[in-house]
Amino acid sequence: MDFDFSQLTQNQKRRLWLVAGILFLLGSGILTFLALWLDDTTYGTGNGLWKAVWIRDYIEKGVDFSHLQELSYVSNLLYFPVYAAISQILPSGLAMVTKMAIINAWFAGLAGAAFYVLAFLLTQNWKAALGGFLFHLAGANFLTCSTNSEDIIPAYAFFVWSLVFLVLYLQRPVYQWLLLTAFCYALSWGFHWTMAIGPAPAFLLALLWRQESWRKALTDLILFATVNLMAITAAWIIFGVPPDLMIYPNKGEGGAWLGFALEKFPLLYSGMALYVLGGFQFNGLEIFLETIQNRWYGPEFVFSSLILIISLLVSIVWWRKKRKVKGVRIFNWYLVALFFFAQLMNVYEFGTDLQFHIQPMIWLPIAWVLLLDSLTSKSWPSWLKTGLSCLIGIAIPLFMLGWNVGKFRLPTQGKDHFYLAQIAKVDEKVEDFSNMFWLTRGWDDFRNWGYAQWGEKFRAHTYVLVDYLADRPDESVKEACARLRETIENELDQGKIVIAGPEIIDREAWEIVDTFSGFGQREKCEALLKTVREEFSREVWVKTEMGNFYRLGRGTSPSAL
Repeated sequence: MDFDFSQLTQNQKRRLWLVAGILFLLGSGILTFLALWLDDTTYGTGNGLWKAVWIRDYIEKGVDFSHLQELSYVSNLLYFPVYAAISQILPSGLAMVTKMAIINAWFAGLAGAAFYVLAFLLTQNWKAALGGFLFHLAGANFLTCSTNSEDIIPAYAFFVWSLVFLVLYLQRPVYQWLLLTAFCYALSWGFHWTMAIGPAPAFLLALLWRQESWRKALTDLILFATVNLMAITAAWIIFGVPPDLMIYPNKGEGGAWLGFALEKFPLLYSGMALYVLGGFQFNGLEIFLETIQNRWYGPEFVFSSLILIISLLVSIVWWRKKRKVKGVRIFNWYLVALFFFAQLMNVYEFGTDLQFHIQPMIWLPIAWVLLLDSLTSKSWPSWLKTGLSCLIGIAIPLFMLGWNVGKFRLPTQGKDHFYLAQIAKVDEKVEDFSNMFWLTRGWDDFRNWGYAQWGEKFRAHTYVLVDYLADRPDESVKEACARLRETIENELDQGKIVIAGPEIIDREAWEIVDTFSGFGQREKCEALLKTVREEFSREVWVKTEMGNFYRLGRGTSPSAL
């Protein structure tokens, strides 16, 4: 880089860290308020409801790490002990998912402070850095994951700090910055395994390129790798996690939703647009196209696309302007490699998952910082520079923040308390869980909140339509229907109360099939729904505001029970 951190005076360094500390408190406070006020910790994804059960499980099992052998634990190795410990200092009256959202807000504040420091190191412009902080905070994906119960934010916070120390290393390649870069990177993927994939080749590129000789480059690379290998070894010794699973947990392997498909590429771009406005994910290409056509997300899609195009052009111009500065070239190529490899994983895994986009899309707020910095360096009239700076650094981020909260979050405000109340109604009807059998869609609200409330005793007696579609993609339609039919009949023969949730009885097949069930599964899904609806009788078992639950029986007449 053309700037060396060591050139700053002690007062300037203290001021930098002081402002970062203030922004940590400010960002954490704003996001904590939003998390509690919005009262919807499942916006964008219901993953956190499952993690809540596992955190409670971790608290109960204490230092017993044997249960961490499961893939779900391996992929979030540090997440569970850290969140279990912090959650116990929060008020006991709060639901676990609420505690998780609060802790996310604190880690998000740490990420925001790191981004401010990163922006300042890149530009030496505190105004541009503050504008970048606000833009980063207002981005839909970051805002969503910071105020819901998703598990990506702590990993992301340490990833951003790894970039801070990487920039310091690129400015002045000394071992202290290299060790801190490696340490933060190891913490990042220790919290969430996906944080390892994209940066790995990007770090390899940066470390091999930075030093003047191959000997020094290899020394740095070995040191960086040693820190991460030590982390893998520690996980093996302490938690008993095999090194291969630590590097790649194989979550979802063999399922229909994994793999490369052309349909995923427009979904990939939708995830990039949703990073700006939206902060959710489209669970299928048809749903994405429909929301664009009916203009529910059309204007937001156009706005987000314009932001992406402007930011890309700014990045290219800045790259060309600074191309003679070696550190800048390396950092730019680092971001390119990060984006390419991380998004390649996204296409293989899901395509539109909001948490998978938060890491590779960090180039976007960085580009916004560069845009602000370029405006302040122009020889334009001061009134023009001030006006444009306020527009780009304050007005647009505040518009994004207001729109993301106002249009997308406020309509679901209070969702947590609503579903807890509805699950309580269902719970009143259950006398013995061992005598129950539930049919659910999978990743629907009832299944997620039911598991969060009842844990494994609910999961052990549940048939999940989407999971079975995803786990057996090669099974024929006839075989799938026969297996479902046999399962229900066997449960009825045992005298079980078989309950079909509202997702199974009252919704259309196209609403149920999504990318979790795999591509090309609609015919099978429709056939399975037809099997339940036409081959078994049903009557309303309990009415709730989230839909009716039906008790199934033999015969085709609803009154045959």
